[in-house]
Amino acid sequence: MLKESIELQSYLSTLINSIVERAKNKRIELNIDFQNKDVKVHINKSYFNLIIENLIENAIKFNDKEIARINVQVGKMPGKIQISVSDNGRGIPPEEREKIFEKFYQIEKYFTGSVEGVGLGLALVKRLINTHGGEIRLESEIGKGSRFTFTLPG
Repeated sequence: MLKESIELQSYLSTLINSIVERAKNKRIELNIDFQNKDVKVHINKSYFNLIIENLIENAIKFNDKEIARINVQVGKMPGKIQISVSDNGRGIPPEEREKIFEKFYQIEKYFTGSVEGVGLGLALVKRLINTHGGEIRLESEIGKGSRFTFTLPG
């Protein structure tokens, strides 16, 4: 796996804005908060792009609010960086939270409506984060939204 060092603030801001611009027919309020301005990370760019794209696209796709609010927070802790992607969407029921990281798993249609997908996105996200030596966790509340937080060595 080819890794390179990137300056996270400019790279992540550009990446997220390009993802949000692709969202058609959706009003999106985006906030990106860098708690530390000079964060560098040693990653595989292709893998990192897939992680961020899946998390942001899910925050948009599974949001039933008039305005989809997406917050991205980036921080540095000893030996690692932490990135959180949160939204004001539907939330995920407690009994579904571990299952959503399994291949081909999708929350029942009654909950997600007519949203298309095959259930690979979050399984891929978890695998790519683990490949980089990181971890991902989920916090969610029905009707209020979800927060996916992951760490990578930094």
